[in-house]
Amino acid sequence: MKIIKILGAILGALVLIVLILGVIAPSHTHVERSTIVNAPYDHVWSYVSNFEGMEKWSPWRELDPNQSITIENDGMVGALYTWSGNDSVGKGQQTITDITGNSIVTHLHFLEPFDAQADATTTVEESEDGVKVTWSYDADSPFP
Repeated sequence: MKIIKILGAILGALVLIVLILGVIAPSHTHVERSTIVNAPYDHVWSYVSNFEGMEKWSPWRELDPNQSITIENDGMVGALYTWSGNDSVGKGQQTITDITGNSIVTHLHFLEPFDAQADATTTVEESEDGVKVTWSYDADSPFP
């Protein structure tokens, strides 16, 4: 009987810990990185404003150079990029949802190895040292 009480207390403590972590865990993720590129603004914009350009510098491409990709209606709102590769890159799709002035917003839908969605924004700005490129990633998380 004593063992059952101990196991019940441990199980109750674990449930309580999960509930507390669920309440205090962040429900939104924001990651942002910037770099300065020493190149003309138009040249930099041509590499970030469409999927064909992004494909040339994407670190995800390096993780699986043999991944299968398709690009539809590139460079405009509604353009679709789909990929399928090894376990490092998985499978998913990315859609251009907005192109405004110096920024492009895309919606990511990861299908494998897990189902998740996020938005990514790339902004290009002139700076004293060159062209500043800022990439951000935003995702909402359900209750853990």
